[in-house]
Parts: sequence; C-alpha cells; structure tokens
Amino acid sequence: GLEGYGLKIVERLPIEIPASDASRRYLKTKKEKLGHLLRGI
Repeated sequence: GLEGYGLKIVERLPIEIPASDASRRYLKTKKEKLGHLLRGI
C-alpha cells in the first residue's frame, strides 16, 4: 500500500453519496469483505 512508499496514513475519510437500490447489495459486499467505510449501508 501507500506505506510502502514512505507515506504515513493518519486518517481515513468516507466520501459517500446515497446508495441506489441497484447498488446497495454491491456496496454492502464492499463494506463487509473489503473494509470500505460506508456508513449508510
């Protein structure tokens, strides 16, 4: 990741828009399996 380039990660900020009905299942999977910061899912 970025730390391999000498960058220190100090914070993660979610950037979100409301999920559509069509994307809700996809986003839920990203949140659960990949650790994405999705508050509205």
